[in-house]
Amino acid sequence: MWSLIKDKFKGNEAKEKVVKFFIEYGISIKEDGKLYFGPVKLTFSNVSSAINVDRRVVKETALQILKDEQLRPIFRLLKPAGPSLVDVANVLGLSVLEIRADPHKPGIVSGVTSILSEKGIAIRQIIAEDPELFPDPKLYVITESKIPGDVIERALQVPHVREVSVKRGSTRSI
Repeated sequence: MWSLIKDKFKGNEAKEKVVKFFIEYGISIKEDGKLYFGPVKLTFSNVSSAINVDRRVVKETALQILKDEQLRPIFRLLKPAGPSLVDVANVLGLSVLEIRADPHKPGIVSGVTSILSEKGIAIRQIIAEDPELFPDPKLYVITESKIPGDVIERALQVPHVREVSVKRGSTRSI
C-alpha cells in the first residue's frame, strides 16, 4: 500500500507526511472531505498543528485522496487501532517484550508466543509496527506477568530475531 501512496504523492513530502499520519493514527476521510478519528471529527488545523504542515496541505491531501479511485476506499474505511498498552504497561503491572526482527519473515510472532505459552505467561496485547511506516519496526508483546530471563534467551533463538528487550512491570496501581 505504501508504494502506491508514495507513487500518488511523489515529490510532495508534505503530503506524504500527511498521508503517513492518516494511516498511522487510523484517520478516515468521509465523502464530505471531513477527517475523523473514530467518531470524532478533526479539523484540518488540528492535524496540521500535530504534524507541522500548513492546514491547506492537509485539506488538499484529503481532497486528492477522495478523488483517487484506488485510495478513496482505503481512507474511507480506516479506523484507529485502539489503545496501545506499551507505554502504560508498567503502571498496570504488565511487562513488555520488545523485539526487533526482520519484519518480512514469517514465524516470528508464532515463535515468541509459543515460548510464552510454554512458560504459562498470558498475553494481553501484541502490536507489530508496519515496516512501511516505521524505519525500525518493532514487535511488542505485552504480558500479564514478569518475563523470565530464559524467555529472552529463547526468543533470541527464534529465526530472524535480532534483538529482544524487556520492560518489567511493577505492582499494579490501578
